[in-house]
Amino acid sequence: MSVPITRYFGIGKEAVYKTKVLPVFHNDITSGGMDSPADPFIHYEGGLGRYPRRAIAGAYRSEGSVEMAADISTLWFFLWLVLGVKATTDDTGVTPIADEVLGSTDADGALSDTLIHTPVCLKTAVVYNATPLPVAQDDGGGFMRKLVQIADEAHPTGAGVTTLAFTLSHPRVTPGTFEFYDAIPTLVASDNGAGLIVEEGSSGVLGTIDYVNGLITLAGLTASTAYTANYTYMDVTIKRGTLNYLTGAISLNGLGASEAHTINYSYGKYVHVITATNEMDMLSATVRIGKDLYEHTFTGVAISQLTLAIERELADLSLELTGGEDLKDTIQDEDNLFIPQEFPIPFHHVAFGWSDYGVTPSDASCDVDSIELAINNNADGEGGLGLNSRYPHKIYAGNLDITIDLTLKFETTEAKEDFWGSAAGPTETPTKKAAQLTLDASDWGSIVFDMPKCFITSVAHVPSGHARLTQPISLKAQYDTITESLITVTATCLADHK
Repeated sequence: MSVPITRYFGIGKEAVYKTKVLPVFHNDITSGGMDSPADPFIHYEGGLGRYPRRAIAGAYRSEGSVEMAADISTLWFFLWLVLGVKATTDDTGVTPIADEVLGSTDADGALSDTLIHTPVCLKTAVVYNATPLPVAQDDGGGFMRKLVQIADEAHPTGAGVTTLAFTLSHPRVTPGTFEFYDAIPTLVASDNGAGLIVEEGSSGVLGTIDYVNGLITLAGLTASTAYTANYTYMDVTIKRGTLNYLTGAISLNGLGASEAHTINYSYGKYVHVITATNEMDMLSATVRIGKDLYEHTFTGVAISQLTLAIERELADLSLELTGGEDLKDTIQDEDNLFIPQEFPIPFHHVAFGWSDYGVTPSDASCDVDSIELAINNNADGEGGLGLNSRYPHKIYAGNLDITIDLTLKFETTEAKEDFWGSAAGPTETPTKKAAQLTLDASDWGSIVFDMPKCFITSVAHVPSGHARLTQPISLKAQYDTITESLITVTATCLADHK
C-alpha cells in the first residue's frame, strides 16, 4: 500500500484542562517526536519465581518534541502558552470594513478582485451574496472556505432549567451569525462577533460563544422552553477561493452565477504583549500531529520549553511538550489544513542588541554568528498525577529559566570584562546586561523579546590551531524589580488566535 507523507502539527488552547478542542492553525513540521509513553504499566514482582507474571495499567503521560521553521503568526501563540500571560491585545490599529463591493460573479460563479485596504487580518474576511447570506470565509491559511447555514437546531430547556451549556452540531462558527430563538419564535439573543452573546429585545438572555469549537453558554432563559439556534459554519473540506493578505488579491469560485457580492474584513495589525506568569498551573492545549496514516491527538499538553535557534538559515523553533491522554484521529488532507501563508523567518530578518543594565540595547547583529533563546518552564507532569485517573489532572510549572546562548565574533574583550566585572579580572560584582532579540517579518509583522536584566554566566575563548576564534557566550535573564518583569514579548502581527 502506498502511504502519502502527511506530517503536520496543529494546536488549540484548552479552556478546561484535557478537554479536547480543535486546532486554530497548523504548521508544516520538520520533526514530530511526541508519542505515547513507553511501558506505562505497573509490573508486580512477587515471590513465586523469577518470571514476570502481571502488568497492571499505571501512570500514563505523553511527552516529546516538535520542530518547525518559525513564523510570526504562530510563534506569538506558542509564546503565550509557554509564558502564560497575554497581558494585552491592542487592536486599535485594526480597522473593520463592512459591505465593500466585490462586484458580480460570472456565469460560472467566479470572480476576482482586489480589496481596497491591506494588510488583511487573518480569519476576518467573510463574503456575502446579494441576499445577503455569508457564503465564504477566510481560514487563516490563505484560502476561502464554503459557509453553510444551519436553521432551527433544537436546544430546549427542561423543567426548572434557566441556563444552558452545549456544543453546536457544527464547529467553526462564523462570528456574528449565531441567533437564539424561543418557541414563538422570537429572537432573544445573538452573538456580537467578539465571543459574547447579547440579549435581544430586553430578553435578559446573555452568554458566550467559542467560535472554533461551537461551545455555547447561556443564562437568563425560561424553563421548559423549546429554544432553537440559527448560525453559519465553515465547511473546511470545500474551498471557495484564495486571499492574499498583503496585496488584498481575492479569487472566488463556486458561488451563485451572475450575482453581486460584498465582503467584510479587517485590516491592520494586532499588538500582543506577552509576559511570564507566576502561577503554578500551566496553560494547556490539544495538540495534533499528522503521522501519515493517522492524526495522533494529545490532550492536556503544556509547553515545557520553547527554543528559538538562528544560524545562517531559517529560525528553527523547537517545542518540548508534556501532556496527558492521547488518542487516534483521522489524518487530514493538506487541503483541510490551515498552514500560515507567510514565509518563515530567515537569519537576515533577525537582530540582536545588548547593553549595560538600564541602557537601551544597541544593535550587535553583525557580530553574532549564531544565537539560541530558550524559555524553560521545567514542567512537572508527574506532579499532576493523583488518584482515580492514570492521567495527570494538570501540569505544574517549575522554575522559569530564560537563557541566551550566542556565538560572537572575537574582536573585543568586552564580554569577558563584563563577565568578570572589571577589565583586569574577576570581581564580586559582574556587569548586569540588558538584551533584546527582534524577528522582523516585514509586512507580516514582528516579534520583539525584551529581557531588561541579564547576567553573563560564561564567556569562552578557546583557540584551536589557526581557525578563526569566536566567543561562545551564555546569558541568563533575572527578574527586574524596576520594570517588574523577567521578559516582555511584543508581537505585532495579522493574527489574533484565541
